[in-house]
Amino acid sequence: MTNNSQLSKCYNNEAIRKIEKLAFGSININDLMERAGKAVFQFIRSRYSSCSILVFCGSGNNGGDGYVAARLAHEHGYQVSIIWLGSPRQLPEPALTAYKRCQKAGISIKGFDNSIDYHADLIVDGLLGIGLSREIKGKLLEAVNFINVQKCPVISIDVPSGINSDTGSIMGSAIKADHTITLIANKIGILTNDAVDCIGELLVDCLELKEDVFNQVEHSGEIIQKQNLENNLIPRNLNTHKGDYGHVVIVGGSKGMAGAVMMAARAAFKVGVGRVTIITEQSHTNSLFAYLPEAMVYPFDESFAKHLNTADVVVFGSGMTNNSWSKQVWDSFDYKGVTVLDAGGLRLLSRYPKYDRNYILTPHPGEAADLLKLSEPNLIQKDRFKAIRDIAKKYQATVILKGAGSIICDQNSKFYISRYGNPWMATAGTGDVLSGIIGGYLANGYSNIFAAKLGVMIHALAGDQAAQGRPKGLMATDLIEKIREVINI
Repeated sequence: MTNNSQLSKCYNNEAIRKIEKLAFGSININDLMERAGKAVFQFIRSRYSSCSILVFCGSGNNGGDGYVAARLAHEHGYQVSIIWLGSPRQLPEPALTAYKRCQKAGISIKGFDNSIDYHADLIVDGLLGIGLSREIKGKLLEAVNFINVQKCPVISIDVPSGINSDTGSIMGSAIKADHTITLIANKIGILTNDAVDCIGELLVDCLELKEDVFNQVEHSGEIIQKQNLENNLIPRNLNTHKGDYGHVVIVGGSKGMAGAVMMAARAAFKVGVGRVTIITEQSHTNSLFAYLPEAMVYPFDESFAKHLNTADVVVFGSGMTNNSWSKQVWDSFDYKGVTVLDAGGLRLLSRYPKYDRNYILTPHPGEAADLLKLSEPNLIQKDRFKAIRDIAKKYQATVILKGAGSIICDQNSKFYISRYGNPWMATAGTGDVLSGIIGGYLANGYSNIFAAKLGVMIHALAGDQAAQGRPKGLMATDLIEKIREVINI
């Protein structure tokens, strides 16, 4: 049973443990395990009939959930075998009870042996739960790797074994499930990082816990929901003009990089900004006039400050490289309004910081590492949530950490996670499009955090629309052409 009010909320491990303890005031742990196993079995019954099932059970309560699911499947006529890792004598009491009930039912229960050629139509992964904090080794590693080479579908209970459910990192190796039935509530880590390639179809079952149990525990973040954002959009009056919808000034485009500012400008126009001005390198002005007649285009010169003074928001950094021109522009940049910093702008901020600004920062992991003075992007990916919180606090900014499961965070440390988008968006120029979209919504009067959430969502949905059916070869300009479709649905 899914509690619909919990579908958009996600929790870290500490919060999940608190929810469990509160739940035990009205339900004992054995009954909660029965509900968990039942949730897994009901999913199996809804999707797979008359099949043989191989259930892998570990030595914790996740394994106990697996034993319950195995017993229920056996009672309903499925051919079930159980493979355990770790001696059943190590099981905590409720899981041991579930194990003994499987024994009594006559289900085959054996230890894992990598030399045996197991066969099944379906595998259930009940090896490891949310408590994993170090790399898996030995027999567990062998079992995970064995499951991953099987041809049949795999269902993971709560989280795919081998995933750190607080960070989304793979701890040595991890199950690549076709379905994940996560229990009680969404785990924040399985929505981003390595986990997105492991969870498959994600379903949430709140195990019939009451709303007041969840209300007593602070959730760590929220999944961005299209309907929630659309319900808060500002309607337009009929009696209106372009001056009502803001002025975005886009600064960027080192020599040879005119396309970046053009894409940002087009994206801003597509989401409804009233005016766009581009400040760029002298050699780009004629081509931009030709390809984007809607925009006002000026070279960077002594009139720079005058143009900034007319802006409602500035998008800074698209197409900027590590050259003297970019440094000169940054040194001259004195704007205290809302600034969206991307690409070269982020590199300049990391090297020559200006902290007294109203920033929205849009780094990918490499740029995030620069902002935190870390040696390599992998240090960001080990804990994306810590990284984005550290950047937000250091620069007093709203931050979008791009990637699979993009995360948004401001100084208040509430996380917002996007599950939209696709891997074909990993191509040059898509970041410029995102910056333009966000700039457009900021100029329309939305708050930093709302514009960031709305921008990430529109950007990802445009990518999904553009990739639909034919994802290979996706280009950033393809996203721009889909923005109007997304915002007019």
